[in-house]
Amino acid sequence: MYRSFSDLWEGWTKNFHIAGGGNLLLTVAAAGAIALVFVMPWLGLIISAFGLWLKAPAAGLTLLAAGVALAIQIYMRLSARDVIAQPLQYLWLGWLGGGLISAIALTSAIKTETGWGWTWRGRSLAKTSTKTSTKTSAKTVT
Repeated sequence: MYRSFSDLWEGWTKNFHIAGGGNLLLTVAAAGAIALVFVMPWLGLIISAFGLWLKAPAAGLTLLAAGVALAIQIYMRLSARDVIAQPLQYLWLGWLGGGLISAIALTSAIKTETGWGWTWRGRSLAKTSTKTSTKTSAKTVT
């Protein structure tokens, strides 16, 4: 469907916020939840390992929390492998995918709400905002 990363970025940032009904709070919450589940455990593991090296007092507890979160992630991936044949070889890239989806969500909200850089195949979509098109379609239906 998408031929390059820039095409994927443009397509997803055009639609992610709209798919959530244009609800800014929902889009930001989704970005935060995805980052919390997929990015933070790996970041916590790295930071706590560095903290242990520096002999920081809370590093052991942080390492334990990150380890538990990663164990849950691995369990979810094992369950997914059994149900939908999802391979485990890219498990360690979950942080990257989660980070990208979070960035896409936030960028989509900014583009959609402000019109800045909101394009599709080189054409600007800023003239027609989601709120305007929703109000227009509601008026034509009634």
